[in-house]
Amino acid sequence: MADTNGGIGLDLLMKAMNDIAQEIGEMDPNNPLRCERIKELHTLTELNKATRAQRNKFIYERMDALANEVGLLKPRDPRRADIVNEIIRLSHLI
Repeated sequence: MADTNGGIGLDLLMKAMNDIAQEIGEMDPNNPLRCERIKELHTLTELNKATRAQRNKFIYERMDALANEVGLLKPRDPRRADIVNEIIRLSHLI
């Protein structure tokens, strides 16, 4: 989870969706392949939504675990700042 753009897998998925959407836009409305491409785009869109939901769920669970860890530390423990920074970093991924 080091990157902030959703990961390489999601980037590839978005590229595929953009390519298909562009292909659909350039097709004649009566092209018989157009319906198939629209179905493909819909399927990829649903996959994208499900993948992002799972990813966000994982991030929220990790943030909750870190918040619990902060609660167990003494007020002036220097690890608190590191943990809070990690929570902030994770929040930018959502």
